[in-house]
Amino acid sequence: MSLIDCLRQIADRIPKMREHLKTEEATKNALVLPFIGALGYNVFDPTEVRPEFVADVGTKKGEKVDYAILSDGCPRMLIECKAVDADLDTEHPTQLYRYFTPTPADVAVLTNGINYRFYSDLENTNVMDEKPFFEFSMEQVTQDVANVVEKFAKGKFDPEVIHPMARELRHTNGIKRELARELTQPSKEMVRLLTERVYNGNLTQKVLDQFAELTRRAFQDLINEKVNEQLEKAKLRTQTVPVIAASPEAVDVIREPNSLKLRFWTTLLERAKTKTELHAGVRPHDGGWVATGAGTTGLTYTYVVNRHESNVQLFINRGKDHQEENKVIFSRLKANQQEIERSFGEPLSWEPLEGKQAKRIAKYFELGGYSDDQAKWPEIQDAMIDAMIRLEIALKPFIAKLAAGA
Repeated sequence: MSLIDCLRQIADRIPKMREHLKTEEATKNALVLPFIGALGYNVFDPTEVRPEFVADVGTKKGEKVDYAILSDGCPRMLIECKAVDADLDTEHPTQLYRYFTPTPADVAVLTNGINYRFYSDLENTNVMDEKPFFEFSMEQVTQDVANVVEKFAKGKFDPEVIHPMARELRHTNGIKRELARELTQPSKEMVRLLTERVYNGNLTQKVLDQFAELTRRAFQDLINEKVNEQLEKAKLRTQTVPVIAASPEAVDVIREPNSLKLRFWTTLLERAKTKTELHAGVRPHDGGWVATGAGTTGLTYTYVVNRHESNVQLFINRGKDHQEENKVIFSRLKANQQEIERSFGEPLSWEPLEGKQAKRIAKYFELGGYSDDQAKWPEIQDAMIDAMIRLEIALKPFIAKLAAGA
């Protein structure tokens, strides 16, 4: 059973059980332990899942976190549970803050069995951030949510992947929250920005006041148009399906799905599994790329497909605050360009991407892309898979040196 099916199976129990889950213990047994089990951990094995994990803090001894997910005897993920009706907005995760610092955990989770909030130490090492980098509700599990949750599953939990993912999620979720605010109540800055682009007269306060309402209505109209487009593309007749006005909070899920890309990645990943385990844990989606960690923070082996072309690449990006590290990594790899390309079997494209924080090393193909004749897909995909295997072989020893700090 897939992870999303397991999560939805747990969610199906909530309406029937909710009135009986008045305590933390009841919530743990009915909802939290099944969630941990869905991630592949054996809840009956204390070497994997340790209940009442002792996390001594300074002079405070015997401090216990509800559950610790262990790897090689070390806690990697801490879970603090509240009763199912607890409001996590008012339940400050004070205990998690205390537990997190003295342990080598990478992730801390606060949950009431329905809502889950994931924290890390993105601001200060070993100090849990005040805000979660990811949160979701069991009552609203989408495939995108399941794809993120799967990163915490047994055999897939990798700090080298978790930390960059957490940083990206924190920023993108922050942007989405700001966009949602702009949609309901456009800020003065947003109103001025858009007005300057469409209005040729003097920007008096009266004009800006008028455009504030016009901007808000334009946002709502745009969202409604996008929703209706999706209904039409799904071949749902508007006569029988009412026109739905989307809430601003839902704007993050309104994007054009691309079933061709989804099919392309599904077949590519299945073909790849017969030749390499590199992307075996990656789930297909309808985006333009799929990636997996390359063994050290910020480096990913990435497949990319466009409408009529494709490429494979090592993508180097340790984030906005680590641009110099990105440059150093790229330079150290490029210093071995001749040996790497000899191993790869042909020249690669070495791209410092001046003015941008990321760097990449790529192999491009002009065989076609996801919009081309699907009869050509096997040829395109086999070329990409072959190049990815050779790319990993060529780069692996040098990335290992980077990971070891050599």
